[in-house]
Amino acid sequence: MYKIFAFSFLFFCSQNIFGQIEITSDALPKAGKSYPYADALNIGGFDYKTSGNGVHWDFRKLGKINSGQYDYLRASQTPYKIDFGFEAEGLKQADTLGNDFGKITDVYEYYRTTASAYSRVGFAFQNPDVSLSLEGKHKNPDVVYELPLTNKSNFTGTFDMQIPIGKFPLVLGNYFQSGTRTTKVVGWGWISLPTYDSIPCLKIESVVVQNDSTSVPIQNINFNVNNNRKEIQWLTLITAIPALEIVERDFEGRTVVSRIRYSTISKKVGVGDNLEKISGFSIYPNPTANYLHIQSDLPIQKVIVSDLQGLKVLEKENQHILDLQLLQKGVYQISIFTNESFVTKKMVKK
Repeated sequence: MYKIFAFSFLFFCSQNIFGQIEITSDALPKAGKSYPYADALNIGGFDYKTSGNGVHWDFRKLGKINSGQYDYLRASQTPYKIDFGFEAEGLKQADTLGNDFGKITDVYEYYRTTASAYSRVGFAFQNPDVSLSLEGKHKNPDVVYELPLTNKSNFTGTFDMQIPIGKFPLVLGNYFQSGTRTTKVVGWGWISLPTYDSIPCLKIESVVVQNDSTSVPIQNINFNVNNNRKEIQWLTLITAIPALEIVERDFEGRTVVSRIRYSTISKKVGVGDNLEKISGFSIYPNPTANYLHIQSDLPIQKVIVSDLQGLKVLEKENQHILDLQLLQKGVYQISIFTNESFVTKKMVKK
C-alpha cells in the first residue's frame, strides 16, 4: 500500500513539476539583445490546437526552411526619429514588403515594455516610389500582452495610428492603422522544439482584427486592406520571443497558416523530459524544514519558488541559501536562473 501511495505521489509531482509559470516584463525582449529563430514550412501534422492544463506540446521534429534573428534596438538607434516621449524598442520587420505594384522598405515596428503591459507603439517604413519616410506612433497602443500573464488571463483592447504622408506644409494624405486585439491564455504546460527539450510555458491566443488604409485625396488614391489574423504563441521564461508562434489567416473562405516560427535558443537551457538531474545544479537538503542550499557551477541570478499550481511564493536574487521557514509543508517547484541556463527542480518542505 505504501509503495502504491509513493508511486502515485511521485507520478503526480512529475506531471506538475513545471506548473503554471507567470510571464512578467523580465521575460520579454530587451533593447540591445538579439534572439535567434527559425521558420518552418508547415506544421507537419503536429497538433498545435490542443489547449488546457499540464499539456506537453511536442514539436521536436518540426522542420526548418530558413533562420534569422530579431535584433531589438533602442528607438534612437533606428533609421527613424520618432518622438515617443519615452524609450522604446525598435524591431526591423523586413527589408522589403510588397511587390512591383507597390512596396515599402526598411520596415520597423516599435514596442514599449512596462510592468503592466507589452505594447506595439509605433510603425515606420520607406516608400521608395515617392522617396518618403512614413513614421509615427500609435495614438492608442496595441497592447500585445497585459502583464503579468498567468493561466486564464484575458483582455481586449483597441489600437489606432495615423501617419501623415509628407511633411508640413506639404501633406498629401495619411496612412491609417486601427483595430482590436482579444487575447487569452488558453493553457499551460511545457513545450519541446528541435533546439531544446521541454521548457515550462503558457499558451496564448490573440485574435487581431486590423485595418490598414491609405488616403491621398490630391491623387484620388484610397487603399484599404484587412490584416486580420490569429496569433498563437507559446511564451517561456527564457526565450524572450515566443518559443513558438503560429499565425493563421482566412484566405478564400478557409483558414491557412501563414507563419510558423520558433526560437532556436541553445539546447543547454532546456529541462529534460524526465526531470533528470542536470549537471552543474543541485539542491540540498531535500526534503528540508528550514534552509535550502543551491549548488551551481555558474553564478545564480534569480531563484523562484512556486507551488504546484504555479503560484509564486518566494523570489530571491543572487542567493545560494533560501530561508523556507515561513513556507507551509508541501511540495514546491524551484526554478534556478543563471546568465546561461535555467533549470526547474522539485523541492519538499517538511
